[in-house]
Amino acid sequence: MKALVTGGAGFLGSHLCDLLLAKEKKARFLLASTSEVYGDPLVNPQSDYSLPVNIGNPEEHTILEFAEIIIKMMGGGSKIVFKELPVDDPKQRRPDITKARKLLGWEPKVSLEQGLKETIKYFRDIL
Repeated sequence: MKALVTGGAGFLGSHLCDLLLAKEKKARFLLASTSEVYGDPLVNPQSDYSLPVNIGNPEEHTILEFAEIIIKMMGGGSKIVFKELPVDDPKQRRPDITKARKLLGWEPKVSLEQGLKETIKYFRDIL
């Protein structure tokens, strides 16, 4: 199994770019949104707050670090290809989850390594 890692550029439409890349590379693709995170709003009601709230892990990693960690966890075999960064590429990839903590009582519970381990196992089991 080879990994295709993409990083959304943080703009509306970045998921479309990821989907097109996945289609071009004939990749199977997992896309999660807040609806998958929260589930049924009657079971897990959300706040009345109407502005975006960052959900993520405040532990900062570069996309290169993510790629290297994933390749190592999968046993190697994939090659990292470097491309020019988009002009609007975010310089900081560390979400401020202060609002998530205050408004939703939410914070990450799973480490990066554990989450990747479970994700890799899931895809190995179904592919």
